[in-house]
Amino acid sequence: MRTSDINTGDPQAMTPAADGSAASVIAPSTKVAVVGAVTNDADDWILLPALSAVPDGWELSVLCNAGGAFEIRTPATSNEKINTVDADGGAAELTCVDTELVRLQKIS
Repeated sequence: MRTSDINTGDPQAMTPAADGSAASVIAPSTKVAVVGAVTNDADDWILLPALSAVPDGWELSVLCNAGGAFEIRTPATSNEKINTVDADGGAAELTCVDTELVRLQKIS
């Protein structure tokens, strides 16, 4: 399946990192994120845009091709949640495993 079959728009290439570098930040206009090799290890992450930057119903498909596990986080100190869990770094994030397809949608 091509990424264009999943969602419209050009895919954004992502590189998970533990420092929040620009290559690990998802743009609000992104519909498909293609995640390449992690920088260090399974504690590297990609960062979702702030909820205020995307409309209700916004959807994102994350194609996990990192060669290993990585994390998805919400912006630091945002108190924004993934599946009702505060995922803004630290205690809880969404763990992604290589070869998964992760679908996210803003509901409020």
